[in-house]
Order: sequence, then structure tokens, then C-alpha cells
Amino acid sequence: MIVIDEDVYRDNGMHEGSNEIIVVTGHSEPARVIEALEKAGDRMLTIDDEGHVHADANQAALAGAYTPNYVSTPTVTDRGIEMYLDAKGSIGPEMADALRRVLREELERVVADARVSAVV
Repeated sequence: MIVIDEDVYRDNGMHEGSNEIIVVTGHSEPARVIEALEKAGDRMLTIDDEGHVHADANQAALAGAYTPNYVSTPTVTDRGIEMYLDAKGSIGPEMADALRRVLREELERVVADARVSAVV
């Protein structure tokens, strides 16, 4: 089962912006989790602030859409596998919902068990 904590890609409540760093834990093969996160990251760059998914990042830019501008390479750490999404500190509810949906879809394609948490 894939579990995504509620605070993933949400406002962190400390007036410092949204939680843009995630960590994935579980009993899955790290290489498969990294594969899923890389695919999710590519898709996340096409999601705008209204939660719309554009065909690609270029189409989003041509439409003048506010989208994340960077996704880090997933990295194995002591906590799990981490990934950073730079959305300029602001992820609205519609974008957050779409980001979590994409994350879930890509993880479900390759792993059976994972928990995604915000790193705060």
C-alpha cells in the first residue's frame, strides 16, 4: 500500500512556505523507488498552480502557467529516499493534490509498499 502523509506538498504552517522535500520509506527496492520518483518528478514539472497537467514543461511555459521549476535527483539518505521540488515556496491546494496524485501513480506502478512523508 502507498501512504502519502497529508502534509506532503502542503503549507508547513510555520509561514515559511510549503513542504517541498519528501522522503520515501518502506521495504521496496531503492532502485525501483528512485525510478518512480524520477518519472514523477518529470511529470510534476508540467503541473500548474490550478492542478492542470500540461503535455510537457514547454507547453506549460508557453501557456504562462506557474509550475515548479526544478526537481532534484532522488537521493538515498539515512531517512530513506529524498527528493526536493522547487515550487518557489508556494504550493496551492490544487497543485498539491495533483502532485500527490502523480506521486502515487508512479509509485504504484513499481512498488507495493511505500510511505511518503514531508521533511520539515
